[in-house]
Amino acid sequence: MSKLTLKNITMDNKKFDEMKEITFPDGHTLNIYQRFSFAKINQVFESMTKISEESKAVRGVNLNKFELLDFLSLLLIEHFTDLKFSKNLRNKFDEYETLLNSDYYSLIIKAFDKKEIDKFYNYFSEKLQLAEKMIKQGENVKQQINEINNQKDELFAKSKDDLDEPKPTN
Repeated sequence: MSKLTLKNITMDNKKFDEMKEITFPDGHTLNIYQRFSFAKINQVFESMTKISEESKAVRGVNLNKFELLDFLSLLLIEHFTDLKFSKNLRNKFDEYETLLNSDYYSLIIKAFDKKEIDKFYNYFSEKLQLAEKMIKQGENVKQQINEINNQKDELFAKSKDDLDEPKPTN
């Protein structure tokens, strides 16, 4: 056994750049990444957030027309294949819908390694649980702050009364 070094890690990370070509029944081909790095998985979630925010501002673009798992799978395809989608959000949503309604969609998803798909969805689930936990903690902190503010108002009101009353001197 040898000691792990950053050079070893760098060499090992090259596996995330490897692509394989898949051939569809009609003869078309597509390159897909064989393995999913966490950095690239994070890019998917950054895209999801960005698209979600942008879709609110673009008239005629409705993110709700996609089921969550389909939307995630479309982003997965966008980030882990060489299939090119438009940068224009309205066009991208049309392209997503076209792909989703095609036979290619399920063939592409099935072409990914099951372990990598599981890694992707497990990571998503963990991030979602963490976000839910943070939201709950934030709500608890907000409630505690409100309670402190209410107590502060009561305490300071009493203190102010105390200050207004002259104190006897000896």
